[in-house]
Amino acid sequence: MRESPLQSFLRWLLANGVQGVGASDSKIALFEGKGGERGVVSLQPIAAGEVAMRIPLRLAITGQVEEGREASAEAQQPWSIRLAGRLLCMLSEGAPGPSAGTPGAYAAAGSAPLQCQAEKEEEGDVEEGAAAGDGEALLCGPSVAGRSIAALQAGSASPWQPYLAVLPDCVPSPLTTFSWEDVQAIEYPPMRKTLDHASWLATSAAQQPGGSRFSREQWEWALSVVHSRTFGAPGPQGGVGVRMLVPLIDMLNHAGDYVTSPPGAAADQPALQAFDSVRWELRAPAGPEGEWTMEVAAARDIPAGQELLLSYGERANDDFFLHYGFVPPRNPHDQVALFTDIESTIDWWLDRHLPPGALPPQRLQAAINAAYSAAEDEDGAAMAAAQVLAAVPAEEAEVIRAELDTIKLSAGGMVDGRLLAAYRCLYEEAAAAGGRQHAGSELGGSWGEHARLAVGARCRQILDGMPTPLLEDLQRLAEWERQTGDVQHCWEAAQRHYSGAVDAYEAQRGGLHEQPSSSGGEAAAALPAAGGAQLLDAGADAEFAQLLLAQARQAQQTAAPAGGGAIGGGQPMLPLIFRSYKKLCLWDAVLAE
Repeated sequence: MRESPLQSFLRWLLANGVQGVGASDSKIALFEGKGGERGVVSLQPIAAGEVAMRIPLRLAITGQVEEGREASAEAQQPWSIRLAGRLLCMLSEGAPGPSAGTPGAYAAAGSAPLQCQAEKEEEGDVEEGAAAGDGEALLCGPSVAGRSIAALQAGSASPWQPYLAVLPDCVPSPLTTFSWEDVQAIEYPPMRKTLDHASWLATSAAQQPGGSRFSREQWEWALSVVHSRTFGAPGPQGGVGVRMLVPLIDMLNHAGDYVTSPPGAAADQPALQAFDSVRWELRAPAGPEGEWTMEVAAARDIPAGQELLLSYGERANDDFFLHYGFVPPRNPHDQVALFTDIESTIDWWLDRHLPPGALPPQRLQAAINAAYSAAEDEDGAAMAAAQVLAAVPAEEAEVIRAELDTIKLSAGGMVDGRLLAAYRCLYEEAAAAGGRQHAGSELGGSWGEHARLAVGARCRQILDGMPTPLLEDLQRLAEWERQTGDVQHCWEAAQRHYSGAVDAYEAQRGGLHEQPSSSGGEAAAALPAAGGAQLLDAGADAEFAQLLLAQARQAQQTAAPAGGGAIGGGQPMLPLIFRSYKKLCLWDAVLAE
């Protein structure tokens, strides 16, 4: 009987010294679901701290530039283009391509050469797993299918061919699967801008010398693969030093932090639960004959029959949506971009809160300078970022710099500290000059009140620019939740809470009819905040939290969708889910006014 691609992959792993899977005493196994989703499941209990798998890093495919080639054209490309290009070269030519194997930092003199499957087939059979939790056999199912990519996978003569053959033929991300209508349905300008850039990157790569032999669709596939499966090792100057595709470990699905508190709950209960069950770590060679490895160990006790889940990081929904094609339910790390940079942040405040002539020109300029200085003092990431940006290609540095400059609001009400520092300087100067008496200044009675008013006003402005209101989106999502029975996102609970809260707010304030400011600018994609201060409180209800935890655990044990249980709901639902979380974040700030 002909081996399946997963069985060939497992045999290749064993031939190259991977530990933890495929042997008679292995505690884990790969699974492939009826829908083609894959993951890793425990066959036996795994104790907290126990190493579940160990992979030699000579199996990794990296984007590292070879020593002495730092000034080459390849080195000036963004990391994703370098790594995607090497992946395509390996598929088309069978050759690893420059620097495709183990990075120099992780190589060891005693490392065994990479083995093709045929060279060590006689060493033993791959152990078949038992049944998964739903009775589905492990290591079964159709092989990877796809048109141009499948042809490349099947024809590759690379030593990595068994790994290349099990890469997905399509990553269900917006870059590869969204229609024009889906893109319009996002409604969030920063994500549309980011998606435009990702699409341009693939088109540009296909037009470069050497890259034109691959189609735009192949570049989109390769970029989607590297963005959704790459691990980053810390660099000596901060940031990411080496990015790697690591066979087997890249099959672990995601689970992260989950908000267990219902919308509008009191703030005196635990609000979060972490659902990841494993962690990864790099291990240095044990001696002169040793080699670098990557280990995956249990973060808690894992019972038999449970999927191993890895957190992809504390990220905003933007990364999951763009690169993985799902939106994690109730992600406490989601963020919304308020302004592109501190300059547009300050200009917006001056337009809104300081009428012309309220301050003499010299005093106004001094206040603006003080606001910039205060914001700079709050930018704790600036010095570290400067070192990282100096070490990456100029084009990549420009994108990173724009993202770092963005002023953000986080789920739970954390506001970028640079905004608060700048606005406090301006507020105090305006208040000292009698600014509270100016009509429409909305300075409030105290700094704390003004901070809530200012952030809420900006959030109202962003909401006013989104075509569909939150309550309309929640109505559709609640109906989808009733039809599917999937309650991880808690849309019905959100609809009940926000229907009352939004209606009450609009009855008191007259609705969202804010005129957009000319100086607000178009916000860029959200990144982790450089600093913040708490404006809003999150809460939890213990009984509600226990219900959600039980439902989430049941979902993880009985299903294994792509993305470790994060529900996309089909492509038409994905942009609706994504934009609704942005609106929830914005409305929370508005309701806190």
